[in-house]
Amino acid sequence: MTRYFSRVTFVAALLAVGGCGSTVVAPPPPVDGGVVCRFPDGTECRQGQSCPSPDGCNTCACSGDGLLACTARACVDGGPADVPARRACVSGADCALGEECHIVEGCATPSYCGPMLGRVCTGDVTPYCGCDGRTFFASSTCPTRTYERRGACEGVDAGSPTDGGGTCRSTGDCPPSMMCQGAQGCDVPWRCVPATACTPDIARFCGCDGVTFEGSSTCPGRPYRAFGRCPMPDGGTSCAPMDAVGEGLCDGYFGVAWNGSSCVSITGCRCVGADCPRAYRDREECVAACGG
Repeated sequence: MTRYFSRVTFVAALLAVGGCGSTVVAPPPPVDGGVVCRFPDGTECRQGQSCPSPDGCNTCACSGDGLLACTARACVDGGPADVPARRACVSGADCALGEECHIVEGCATPSYCGPMLGRVCTGDVTPYCGCDGRTFFASSTCPTRTYERRGACEGVDAGSPTDGGGTCRSTGDCPPSMMCQGAQGCDVPWRCVPATACTPDIARFCGCDGVTFEGSSTCPGRPYRAFGRCPMPDGGTSCAPMDAVGEGLCDGYFGVAWNGSSCVSITGCRCVGADCPRAYRDREECVAACGG
């Protein structure tokens, strides 16, 4: 599936769609002094030009504000000759620092780790039906993990049946274009309601099963006992908060940091903070060290 993002403003490049072997006809180079964009590996692309991306399949354009906008073509049949095998991934947490998971729509074709393309992610939140059968929310231009299709999953979600009266235990219990919503507390029934816009933040909730989960602060997606992380059973201590946060609306992954109450992914265009070099590789490593 080929998709162009809203930040792409060039119309002179002609793409002959045919998988990774597409032909690109670029416009004449700009005059000296034009805007120059740079890929993570240092390769330059001038404003108005169509340049090959580091993955060897997609093409990118340099906009007037110095940002690269790249196509998102799935190219599992090709790529650079010096990459003998791609590492499959479900999300950016499966990839090395400085890489991103090149997510392909559909569960039959594996997504793979590759160089960051410098894509600009919109700040909206939209539902996706994940390959695990559960609905998740992410930017409409940068899904955060593999998914079967756009929109909420239909039918029963992971063995949580509805009672037939419109109540739900998660958004996955609701039909497309609806979401599971209700008040705080585990003795309050939640119901399927028309989906509304969710804030593009990530908040922690203590679920009614005693397990901490994450979701939009306005759309948690399932019933919860309280805001924030569930208390540790033994009341143990945790690590000191780390000075490491993601900055910018990009799809990069830079590890996991402990924020004083839970382990959070560092995503964006760059990691900012003194503890960035000490970030945990993945959530499991952070949980093992800090317990949350």
